[in-house]
Amino acid sequence: MALLQLRRAGTRTAAVLGAAALGAGAFAAPAAAAPEPIETFLGFEGPFHAEEDPRLQGFEAYFGDDFTPGAHTLTLTLAIDIADDAFRFSGGDIGERCEVNAGHTEVVCVQEASAYPGFRFEFDVAVPDAAHVGTHPYTVDLAVDGEVVHSEAKHVEIAPPGSDDPLSPYRYGDVELDGVEPGSTVAVQPEFLQEDPIAEDAAAVMATFDHSRYYGAGALDDYDNCIADDYDLTCFVTDFPDDPGAVFTPAAPVEYEVSPNAPGPADICACAYRLQVIDAETLAILTDGLSWDPDSDELFALREVLEPESEFGDLTRGRIAIETVANPFDLAVDDANAKGRNGDEVTLTVPVGNEGPADAYSFYDASGSFALAVTLPKGLELLTIATDEASPWSCSVSDGVSYPYPELGLGQLDFVCFFVALPAGEELDLSFTVKITDADSDDKGTMQVLALERDGYPGVADADATNDKAEITVNGSGSGQLPTTGVSLGMIIGAAALVLVAGVVLFALSSRRRKAGAEE
Repeated sequence: MALLQLRRAGTRTAAVLGAAALGAGAFAAPAAAAPEPIETFLGFEGPFHAEEDPRLQGFEAYFGDDFTPGAHTLTLTLAIDIADDAFRFSGGDIGERCEVNAGHTEVVCVQEASAYPGFRFEFDVAVPDAAHVGTHPYTVDLAVDGEVVHSEAKHVEIAPPGSDDPLSPYRYGDVELDGVEPGSTVAVQPEFLQEDPIAEDAAAVMATFDHSRYYGAGALDDYDNCIADDYDLTCFVTDFPDDPGAVFTPAAPVEYEVSPNAPGPADICACAYRLQVIDAETLAILTDGLSWDPDSDELFALREVLEPESEFGDLTRGRIAIETVANPFDLAVDDANAKGRNGDEVTLTVPVGNEGPADAYSFYDASGSFALAVTLPKGLELLTIATDEASPWSCSVSDGVSYPYPELGLGQLDFVCFFVALPAGEELDLSFTVKITDADSDDKGTMQVLALERDGYPGVADADATNDKAEITVNGSGSGQLPTTGVSLGMIIGAAALVLVAGVVLFALSSRRRKAGAEE
């Protein structure tokens, strides 16, 4: 069993939902030299068992400080040297960000303008029959802006039908917690069914609970035999039960601490948990520097459930959903006034703030979860928007074309700018330059800041809709709706925060897609 696959299983699960491409002529930063990943995790090791249920596979990569969010296109190509239709790829990003060739021997995944310095592609893999049992070579290439920056050449094993998979002999039940107050701590205690005997060489059962401290729901490290980081809590059970057909649960719950600034109602921790069986060598590697007293009262352990209450279906992971009660953020935008004579070029700086009480979290990846939509008044002509590699804004212009976002509610827009997140009490400044073509114009343009929404998701309401709109005038004056006491956000939204924030909630979207596909 490869350590790489264990690392992949122990990290966060992020299925990325890209924003729709809007209009033409986006303001993009100049292309930079292709950065190289500092870490990669490939979940395509096998063995895959013929004629068995699909298994979740994936590829993750993380980049360093030289990766500019929004400036690069990432392409993953996985090619297998095997007969046509020996694999079946489905679910996850297939059909969305990933395409499979006719013979199912090559998968190509593309992430346009990645908004954070890391990504994950995922999909299910099934082997239809046992005709190709054996070991087969494959290659993986990761390209940034068309330049290959990482390659791997490996082999994958197809096992006969009915062979046991020692990695996870469990089926998982889900945990759904509703009505959670921001600032509270909740107990997570899932149930899981052991289907198969645990391998004879097993040294431990490794239990992993996803979370994101950046996002607002972190699993507390309350046990001596657990390790926590910003991605997950991982526990190692060396005194594990082995009873196929029995249902187990943690002997004591895992506590999740919810941020007091978490917005709601929203799935602020659409997380996952999973269990794997590991051998002694792998245990020693993964617990290097960690030791515990086997007689301690502070150990994560497993116990049998005599009267289970869960339904057990998924073979790869269980869902942990923590939904908060109402706790809105309050987005606001200030007026702008272009002063000057005909032909003057004027730079306007518009502050967009969040007056709280909740943080405006990132619910969608790619361009962002929030938008500032702008319609200029007659008498002004847009020249440039001040965005660069360090800008938190991603902007697109539209020459009088309506954007496919009905919630914008502004009809014909001149441009729209997206941002990823905005903590309570913080402020973002957007600067753009216009040319005055009619200094006597009494027309009024409109700016609106809002949270994007799809089919009721995420569902967090803005606390005060009256300050979401502002005016742009020519040699006039606005009403001034936003206090000027906010702190410029600048680069506070760090690269690590972006990758974590996006991943946690978007696992829920991936799960919903899977569930919907299963029901069809």
